[in-house]
Amino acid sequence: MDYICNYHMHTCFCDGKDTVEDMARSAFAKGLTSIGFSGHAYSFFSSEYSMTEEGEKIYRDRVNALKEEYRGRMEVFLGLEVEGQDERELSDISPDYVIGGVHYLLNDGEYLSVDGSNREFSLLVKRYADPYEAVKDYYRTVTETQLKRRPDIIAHLDLVTKFNQGARYFDESDRRYLDSAFEAIDALAGPDRIFEINSGAAARGYKGRYYPSLPLLKRIRSRGAHIVLSSDAHSSENIVFGFDVMREIALEAGFISRLMLTRKGWQELPL
Repeated sequence: MDYICNYHMHTCFCDGKDTVEDMARSAFAKGLTSIGFSGHAYSFFSSEYSMTEEGEKIYRDRVNALKEEYRGRMEVFLGLEVEGQDERELSDISPDYVIGGVHYLLNDGEYLSVDGSNREFSLLVKRYADPYEAVKDYYRTVTETQLKRRPDIIAHLDLVTKFNQGARYFDESDRRYLDSAFEAIDALAGPDRIFEINSGAAARGYKGRYYPSLPLLKRIRSRGAHIVLSSDAHSSENIVFGFDVMREIALEAGFISRLMLTRKGWQELPL
């Protein structure tokens, strides 16, 4: 397929490996015509991998410079990936779009990581009476925070499954899991909402994991929401990772198009 666009990319300003310039150069070489950077916005509870407040401003200026450098050849957009619980105003950065995701759960006054490491996730699960309570709290947090922020794109909806290979913690076909996930989708999805299909975990070796799973993606489709295909690239070599697979997943879920960002807004493209 033609890769065309990707709006979920991280650089060395946060937890990525390469510079914004390196990422843009690689995207252009791979034939993309529209890209967006989505640095992890500053957050006091995710300082491990988010930008600093000062770094955000430098990031903004460097991405905006790339807009001019590639004008007429490749559209470049300034995005931010914002933590769900972060209610900060973003007017200092003025992003072209916002990606919303939940990487932490607040439990007993402590922010616990959903996707940092298997050890961290194991400690998170142990805070709950059973794993399905952790799942329920995750999807409740996703619902409440994304309804409040209303980001342009909802990221890796089922990130809570990242370390669940082989049903290590819970059964993703169990009604207790699916009911929590479907309740979140029903609250969030609609004709004016965008979800991503994300290949980032597969690119980083998590046994072919793509977000969201097919049952969840079918539910999203049934609610009339739109999709973008995102590699969640943390290095230049993964900018177009898994796009062919994501296209097949999208088609199987019943989608016939994905969205592309232009200077005039979001535009539908056939899969």
